[in-house]
Amino acid sequence: MDEEWKKCILSYIDIIGVKAHAKDSRGSSIMRRLQSYVTNGFEKHLSNHDHAYVWNDSVLIVAYLKDHRGEKMKLLREVNDFKRYLDTALVMPSFAVVVEGMTFPSTVSSPGSGVGDANSSKVTVLKASSWAMANCFEIERELKRRKLKKNWYIDSRVTKGLRRPSREDMQVTLLPANRERAVSMYDDYLW
Repeated sequence: MDEEWKKCILSYIDIIGVKAHAKDSRGSSIMRRLQSYVTNGFEKHLSNHDHAYVWNDSVLIVAYLKDHRGEKMKLLREVNDFKRYLDTALVMPSFAVVVEGMTFPSTVSSPGSGVGDANSSKVTVLKASSWAMANCFEIERELKRRKLKKNWYIDSRVTKGLRRPSREDMQVTLLPANRERAVSMYDDYLW
């Protein structure tokens, strides 16, 4: 069992407009194609990331930080390229939320380990489980509340070193401390 907190960057990408196609077959087709594009494009576009989860019209990407110089920009560049790949392949826009944090320690036995309940193979604990993951959805909730339509919403701890002049910031109360943190917003691709 892995019982240490791991520093990470989580990137949440949500495809815009899928709900409008719920009644026709296009909505289901978009979601199934998204699954395929994420599965087939992960190694090519996200080689420095550790895992991706895809469901319906959304993707959550995990990268554990190793504290290398320039690492955050390298990870952000990969997510930028991956977002562009998805937008182009699906012919639909998306928005992305990027947050720095720490994943919860894994305290649950893995299937087949011989530890825990025999039914544990029916339960999947996300490796991304964390306050950072919760904060992705806090930021999404806030952008929807404010009716914002930007392409990127990035935790200010990740944007240090990003050379983009056209930026707006909003303050969002994030967990677990319930303190405001700057979230930088960008209209277009980062590179």
